This record gives sequence, structure tokens and C-alpha cells, in this order.
Amino acid sequence: DWLMRKGRSAPRDWLRDGRYWRADRFGRKVPLSPQEPVRHVSLYEAQAYCMWAGRRLPSEAEWEFAAMSGHAAFRWGDLWEWTCSPFEPYPGFAPDAWREYSQPQFGSHQAVRGASFATRMRMKGVKFRRFLLPGSNEQLTGFRTCSLQT
Repeated sequence: DWLMRKGRSAPRDWLRDGRYWRADRFGRKVPLSPQEPVRHVSLYEAQAYCMWAGRRLPSEAEWEFAAMSGHAAFRWGDLWEWTCSPFEPYPGFAPDAWREYSQPQFGSHQAVRGASFATRMRMKGVKFRRFLLPGSNEQLTGFRTCSLQT
């Protein structure tokens, strides 16, 4: 539905080059590698892929559980990852000294988890959460999917 309304068949920054796809990487169009995660996609683009693939985005809780499992198949830290969870306070939330950082974004932004290769070390951690507007694709943000069954 979103793809049709936007008239897109691929993420905004992708370009078809014959039978290959190219994407922006630091200001240059480079071939997409099937071995690398998809990046610079909006929540809507991630959701459109999930609908096409018969899958879904994980919730924040599912993402965190998998990241804390230590399972080798769940590697994180290359990209921020979209979740299906709106950015809301956790139970027991109390604003700290930077209350204007997160509190005003509750309800209007989507939760992203993980970290990108460009994230400062002090902000990398399984429990750290960020927020983005659903249409944003300028960040180093990608996604992973999970089964429709819960």
C-alpha cells in the first residue's frame, strides 16, 4: 500500500543499473552486495519488504532478547535496526537530566535498536535505544525480520 502510494519499487536511494542495483554510499553510487545488510531504509520500506516476504519486524523486546542471547546468528552493531515498536517510555520510566532528548519524541517516533559502525562506543549496548521518524532513511539504519508466528 505504501509503495503504491509513493510510486516506488525499491528504496529511495537505490538505482537500477542493468540487472544490478546501486545505492549511495558516502556520496558515491556503488553496487549493492548481497552479503551486506540493507541500509538507509525507512520504516515504511522495511515494512513493505516484510509484507512482500511474509515476515515482520521484531518488537523491541524480541530484538533485545535475541541480542542478549549471545547466539552467533544474531550479530549486531553494524547498523541501527528498525523495530515494530513505537518509541514509548518503558514501565517505571523517569526522565533524567536530558528530559528534552527522549520524552518529547514519545508517540511520534519509532524505536530503533543496535548501533552502527559509526556509533560512539559509549552509546553501543544491547539496552541502548534510539528513535527516528518513520520516514527517515538518512541514518545508518536497516532491519532484520522474524517469523509471523509469535
